Amino acid sequence: MFFGDRETALRQEYLECTGDPLPVDLKFVIGWKQRMDAWRKTPEYAELLRDYQKTVGASASIRSCALIEWNERRKRVQDSMERILTARVLDSNEAQDVAEEIKALPASRFDFAGIPFGVSKGAFLHLFKMKYTVPIQEKDAFYFAENVPWNGAPFLTAFYFDDDNRLFKYEAESDALPADSVNRAVRPAARRLATALEQSLGPPARQYRIGFYEIKSRELAVEEKWETAGYTAMVGLSVFNYQYYAKAVVAAIQRTKKTPATSSR
Repeated sequence: MFFGDRETALRQEYLECTGDPLPVDLKFVIGWKQRMDAWRKTPEYAELLRDYQKTVGASASIRSCALIEWNERRKRVQDSMERILTARVLDSNEAQDVAEEIKALPASRFDFAGIPFGVSKGAFLHLFKMKYTVPIQEKDAFYFAENVPWNGAPFLTAFYFDDDNRLFKYEAESDALPADSVNRAVRPAARRLATALEQSLGPPARQYRIGFYEIKSRELAVEEKWETAGYTAMVGLSVFNYQYYAKAVVAAIQRTKKTPATSSR
């Protein structure tokens, strides 16, 4: 009876935190719980909790999942302020158009640097240039920029648009390296990408152990995955022409049907 009650409580906590209603193996739920508990012991968690307690009161307590949500609400407020300041330095007519456009779009934890999915190409380009100094180029249905910072390290980052020229996906890739660099450099690059996503999404909903021979050409061997009803994010490993690289893919699910996914590599 005790173990049955414990399993029910674990599954309920997992559902409330991730919003994932799909049947999940108990072993996976336990692993997810262990990762959440481990995250609570990190300096990042302690700093976030201190910020929360400074805001609402020194003795305030909060569940880890609720703390992630609180941090995202705080970021959305900050992003809104950034958007207003960004709009002010644009041409007045253009600024009004961009401000009205992004105001009408829902924000999510999966957004890139506060730029919402569904934003038009023109508005995206203006917002990106206000946030980053790296050059950005256009190729077919996507923009790409080298040396975009992810958790302090530069990655090639591409932004994809659907048939209506609305942002629906972005990807980041590390440098491509030979096979003897997989454990030394490529896997650490994947971990860096995952850590960058964890800062806004929390621990991944799913994790997989990927062996060297499971890394296939032009396919993403997924190591970590986040997903909600409307969005998905994955970090994994891939290979092309015997060169191995880490990759992150973040997409708005409801928009991915219009344009087939294509690699920036």
